Amino acid sequence: MRVKRYVVDSMPDALQRIKAELGKDAIILNTKNIKTGGFLGFFTRKQIEVIAAIDVNNGPSSSTAAPKGANGYSPAYEETRPPQPRAMARQEESKKEVPTYDLKSIVARKAPIFQEEWQKAPANFHPSSVENPPEAAPLPASINVNFDSLKSQLRKQDVEEQWIAQILQRMETRYSHTFIQTELSQLQHAKLIIEELLTERQKATSLIGQDTRMVRFFGPTGVGKTTTIAKLAAEGVLKHKRKVGLITTDTYRIGAVDQLRTYANILNIPLEVVFQPSEMATAMRNLVDCDLILVDTAGRNYRKQDYAQELAQYFPSLTGGENYLVLSLTAKNNDMIEILENFKCITVEKVIFTKSDETQTYGSILNMVMRYHLSISYLTTGQNVPDDIRVADPRKVANLILGEDRHV
Repeated sequence: MRVKRYVVDSMPDALQRIKAELGKDAIILNTKNIKTGGFLGFFTRKQIEVIAAIDVNNGPSSSTAAPKGANGYSPAYEETRPPQPRAMARQEESKKEVPTYDLKSIVARKAPIFQEEWQKAPANFHPSSVENPPEAAPLPASINVNFDSLKSQLRKQDVEEQWIAQILQRMETRYSHTFIQTELSQLQHAKLIIEELLTERQKATSLIGQDTRMVRFFGPTGVGKTTTIAKLAAEGVLKHKRKVGLITTDTYRIGAVDQLRTYANILNIPLEVVFQPSEMATAMRNLVDCDLILVDTAGRNYRKQDYAQELAQYFPSLTGGENYLVLSLTAKNNDMIEILENFKCITVEKVIFTKSDETQTYGSILNMVMRYHLSISYLTTGQNVPDDIRVADPRKVANLILGEDRHV
């Protein structure tokens, strides 16, 4: 029996190293959080200690077999923790043989909470591959992992049941039951899965591309389209040094044009006001010198079926630019679904979520991205122009959904 100790930063790192060094038939005996490094108790690092084992009689191939000692002896217990600077001088002394341990006694002593499941689990049970997880590898029927706490958190965040089921299924497929027994471990792995789901939907150009000339913004009334456009215009002028021009078709709302004109004057950029679809071509000619044109559309009652069709009249061809849907995180999940259903006549692949600072519920981000295959681009965090806007990082969104971060 060959037993190895790993000190790693994350569980996926441990799985990769165990598979590479011990082979796919290795089993996990124990995991625990430890602190390493530091001086006099300060500046320590949080890491994870993982104990893994393999039966050398039925274990990995010769390419991964344990190294032999001077007398042909294979050490029964190895530690893969990188040598500390002070210990390098005593490297030879540290290569001492360690007596062989019986696997069952290690389980009883090191991992008593898993001993009963160890007796029930199949003999060839091992962690699934991180790089190439199987299509379907549910937990053995005898293993009952309690996901109640994780489900409660996801439901509290208004994550739809179908996506909760997908998250749990991926966790069961990807990781052994040893890694998802504790509540803390479940949250860690759920965060990785949510980040993965969001990343899978991200387009290569989820943000405004440097070669994009026209960007159109759609959405219902009151979501903050005009303020969001002002933030992106300021970013284009101040950060990217682009020649930005603005067009607004929002002539229905009192003061909407004046609001955008104020931002245009501050940034010293041109603004064109379009009252009729036939005036759009003239506005474009007037902004021929601009290399980025941001178009603000009227926010109307999204429940009116003809609203999106009216907007489409201003843009007979939606090619040659990008379309962004702007949604407020203070809206109900069902309202967002109805909005997106009514905007199906307009090709929208990217979404901006506003007012993230006015809510503590973020599950709608995952719901909309998954249901409509959208790419999340930006999150707005307040009314300040141009500061309160952030690139939507999937890891940050996962933290928000799992309640680990209240600041975007």
